[in-house]
Amino acid sequence: MTPASGIPQFAGIPLAPSLAEPVVYANISVSAADAKPHSDDDAKWDNTPWGGRAGNESVLAAPAKIYRVWRALPPAPTALINDERVWATKADYHSQSFYSFRWAATPELKAHVYAVMDSTLFMIEREHAEAATLTADDLAALQAVWNPIPDNVTDQLTALRALKASIDDAGLDDDDPRRKQHAQTWAAACAALGDGALRGLAALPLHEESYVRQTSEPIDPPDAPGSDDPAGYAPNSQWRAYRALFDGRATNRYFLRAAYIDAAHNEGEMGPPTPPIYLPQRSRRAPR
Repeated sequence: MTPASGIPQFAGIPLAPSLAEPVVYANISVSAADAKPHSDDDAKWDNTPWGGRAGNESVLAAPAKIYRVWRALPPAPTALINDERVWATKADYHSQSFYSFRWAATPELKAHVYAVMDSTLFMIEREHAEAATLTADDLAALQAVWNPIPDNVTDQLTALRALKASIDDAGLDDDDPRRKQHAQTWAAACAALGDGALRGLAALPLHEESYVRQTSEPIDPPDAPGSDDPAGYAPNSQWRAYRALFDGRATNRYFLRAAYIDAAHNEGEMGPPTPPIYLPQRSRRAPR
């Protein structure tokens, strides 16, 4: 039996998830009813919007559990460090270098950390047939790092995109000398990029999938002094810190980014990349 026209309707159960409680649920059940006028309504419904309805009602069916999940994506973390370049520690006995990567603490959110090295960016940039200039999406990504965007960053990245468009290996055999010349030209152009342009390249949408996740589970570690911090570093209670590990023998520059994730596993966009992280090279003894 359905309610007659004009009778107030039950508003339902307010299932309102939030960051603090991202998954809410309720048990619901139904019963069958008829409209036989010789059966009075159950007295428990008196003085309610559902009272005074004649008929017979069955027992409730087995309950079913319904869920509602928080689906709003977290915001992207903002950049905390905007130096031209940063340095990891010198390689230790195990050839390991460390860098303390930090992001802002946000209530109810943890984070995943991602990393990429410069040679990966150069390879992906070269292999993908992107526009010969920076797109609107590219400029929006750069504005998340700098506002306004430095001219030297846009100039260098535009020149790199134009060079890529001018180098065409299509139809060339693997042993064609022009292929080697193109590779040398591209390598020289990448090596000439400044620190700002390197960071800008790492921020472009094309390279988001180049980043490799470094954390197996979402993390929320408090800020703490790292071996790369100056003596007497005072932790910031509003920051979170991750100790990144690199092969200290490498000559690559690295970039790290964080992405917030909530308890319902909604992961937002990555924040801006760090400045290029350099690895100090260990001094080598002269041969005797």
